[in-house]
Amino acid sequence: MRPVIYFFGTFANGFASYPQDHTKSFFQDFIKKARLASQIVLHREGNLLYYGYVRRMNESDNIGICLCLDCIYIKTEYLFSVFDDAFADLVERGEILKINGNSEILWAIDNFHSEPVAITECSNNIIESINVSVFNSQPLPPVDFSVSVNDCLELGLDEGEDIISDATTRYCNLYIARKESEIERITSFRNLINLKNQELKKLNDSLVAKINQADNLKTENKKLQAQKKQYRNVVLLAFVILICGVGLFFYMTI
Repeated sequence: MRPVIYFFGTFANGFASYPQDHTKSFFQDFIKKARLASQIVLHREGNLLYYGYVRRMNESDNIGICLCLDCIYIKTEYLFSVFDDAFADLVERGEILKINGNSEILWAIDNFHSEPVAITECSNNIIESINVSVFNSQPLPPVDFSVSVNDCLELGLDEGEDIISDATTRYCNLYIARKESEIERITSFRNLINLKNQELKKLNDSLVAKINQADNLKTENKKLQAQKKQYRNVVLLAFVILICGVGLFFYMTI
């Protein structure tokens, strides 16, 4: 099946998901299980596997992006980076998320339905980036009934793809997190903001320089116009003097 992308999060008016279907309940559970600023929560529902990426935006708001597949995606670390890039792109575009003056990431919308174009573009970029194939996935085996469907195993991303993939075949619920140091590096947007501010300063300085250059050109143009006018007046005066001289000459010879 073609991968399906869901978006979910906690807005000011409550929890919401997009598109809306039976997945809403375990998306809410994804956020409840998310103890860190960045993590992936896996949930198996029959023959489908949901990779729910949860990011804590601030003290009260969370956003989630979920990838739904009918197989196991074995490149978990790469999947993390794809979700990270998607999140950063949403922040940079400012259509769904925004950054305030205190470097906090906030919602720029009240619900997902108001920005379907941006969400569709983000979804397509994720699907294109993961490019599910036989080289990065494996079939989803039958449910292992020796493990309770309510059990949830917690693993670190640094434990390796083999261990994570093996756990995915046995557990219906899996929690994957980075090291704290890695989370701090990924979730810090202050460097990004400082970089953007530097770029804006350079653009502003360049604009000011061009404005000053334009003002200087205007001043030079006015000087040239004044000199041209003076030159025209001198030529006109010389012509008048010449006419008067010629007239005086003929008058004196008569």
